[in-house]
Amino acid sequence: MPDALRLAVMRTLSTEVVVRKPAPQPFTEKVGKRLGQYVFALRDPRNDQVFHVGHGTGNQVFAPVFEALGELANLEGADGPAESNAAVTAAKIARIREIYDAGSAVEHFVLLRSVAAATDSAATTDEVVRGIVEALRITDAGEGLTNLAGDTSDKDARATRVEELALRYSADPAPELPTPSIVLHVPASARPGATPEEIYELARAEWSAGAAVRAEIGIPVLVFADSIIRGAFRAQSWEVSTRNADGSQLWRFNGTVDDELAAKYVGTEVTPHNVGLKKWPVSGWVTRLTTARPGAVMPGPRKSK
Repeated sequence: MPDALRLAVMRTLSTEVVVRKPAPQPFTEKVGKRLGQYVFALRDPRNDQVFHVGHGTGNQVFAPVFEALGELANLEGADGPAESNAAVTAAKIARIREIYDAGSAVEHFVLLRSVAAATDSAATTDEVVRGIVEALRITDAGEGLTNLAGDTSDKDARATRVEELALRYSADPAPELPTPSIVLHVPASARPGATPEEIYELARAEWSAGAAVRAEIGIPVLVFADSIIRGAFRAQSWEVSTRNADGSQLWRFNGTVDDELAAKYVGTEVTPHNVGLKKWPVSGWVTRLTTARPGAVMPGPRKSK
């Protein structure tokens, strides 16, 4: 190889520096207590492959990464069984280091949480099967898993990213909701990394907005998923999106992100009690028009998927 070419290659190699992503943030004590004993999975983001499953309490889900990256001080608060197989430990550590050396970061999921000690072998077996199903759900293999046919399982029992669990379990209760206001259940708003603008587009959907609601110019719109408020907007106007054969109409709102409302409400926990209800309506639409009639529910809105 000519000297000039060799020098050019060396310069290229010397400037290709991979910036390692930071290790995950440990759970707070509050989050750890709410999780209880749990089963977790580690996933390689480069191919969505689950490469390790374990269990423990506290920050045990992060312990393999802390160990692999040499951040031993963060191991405090991690509690789980010691790995007896040296080959398993070596393979796990090697995979984690390979992921971070490539500029990626391990994805952490909690498959089962608040796992109680089983009193019989059948219950133990059911828990193990459920954990395996949840591990497969977060991989490509889950697409064809017959266990998920007609799935009606509680979403709170499903495999969940640790970042999302930390958000849910550390959230403070929402302050008194504004009157008037609209509260919308939009499950897709919980998508990781969703921006306020993306949540706004999801929230517009199609709703059976009555005249009283549409007359409130600038009415606050709070969007939630999994009991956490994800977005805060103000509806400035409404437009007909669908005219049904029975004469009814579905509406979309036009509005803006409201930074002041977002600072106060986004990231807080909202429950049906906040709007005077015992449970959320299936429609996902709740209006709070007066303090005398909290939680007035509008009939039958249809949400886009």
